[in-house]
Formats: sequence, C-alpha cells, structure tokens
Amino acid sequence: QMPPPKMIYLASPYSDDNPAVMEERAQETTEFVARMTALGHLIYSPITYYHTIAQVMSLPTDAEFWWGFNRDMLNRCHEMYVLEIDGWSASVGVDKEIEYCKLIGKTYHFIQTDGVMVP
Repeated sequence: QMPPPKMIYLASPYSDDNPAVMEERAQETTEFVARMTALGHLIYSPITYYHTIAQVMSLPTDAEFWWGFNRDMLNRCHEMYVLEIDGWSASVGVDKEIEYCKLIGKTYHFIQTDGVMVP
C-alpha cells in the first residue's frame, strides 16, 4: 500500500489595493493548484480555498485576519511551496509564512507556475 502523498501548503501573494490584481493572483494560484492536483500532488492553498468564501461572506482579505488559519494549516502540512507570481517577494503574508516555516523548521521551496523548483 502506498503512503499518502505529502500535503503541501502553497504560499502566494494576494492582498493589493486593486481588486483586479487580487482576482488575477487568485486565478493564477488556482490554475497552479489545478495543474499540480492533476499530477497527483496534494496541495492546500489558502488563496484558492478562501478567496471566494471571503467574497461571498464579505470577510477581510488581509494577511493578518487569516494568519491564525494559515498558521494552523502550515502546522499540518509537510512542507511549503512559495509560488513566484507577480508580487510574491513584496507580500507581507508570504513573508510571514516563510518566517514561520523557518521558526518551526519546516521545509519550503520556491516554485514557478510551470512547476519548476527555483534553486
């Protein structure tokens, strides 16, 4: 019997003053999650999961509001990927997720939208 796949937390930028930028980031992130899922990877993306929920329920979209949820999911995941889409290096949320991984000794990798790991 095969062991279950590693669960990967996907960090990606989201918040922006321009709602169109947020929508584009959510779309890019979700397309990446779909491609990885089709390849058999188990990916958890807070952006993919909560973007629509936040819109439907008029919930906050800032990193601070979601940090408790994201931290708890990071604790459950085996490792983290940082999706290098536009805005990732300036993202407060992504930075916090990376710092938390360092703090708890969790492995993280930088990855491009085509699935190539960045050395």
